[in-house]
Amino acid sequence: MGDEVKVVGNISRFDPIKNHKMFLKAAALVVAERPDVRFVAWSRQESYVQELKQLSRTLGLENKVHWIQAKSDVREVYNAIDVSVHRP
Repeated sequence: MGDEVKVVGNISRFDPIKNHKMFLKAAALVVAERPDVRFVAWSRQESYVQELKQLSRTLGLENKVHWIQAKSDVREVYNAIDVSVHRP
């Protein structure tokens, strides 16, 4: 593994059923071991995002998670991430 920053992405609608809270809690665990890792959350929806952003601040991830609304091309997001995660 080189010195480049690794990016973990979650691409899905912001909805409680998608369990983005687990994604953020897992991100906090990863950052504790690998502070160089960054995270991307992409969605076509804006609902629920403020609650998720608040949780990311509580977990100390405000500079680690990049929130992307659907205005961007999802293909570009997929090309930029190293690991894609989805709800179990």
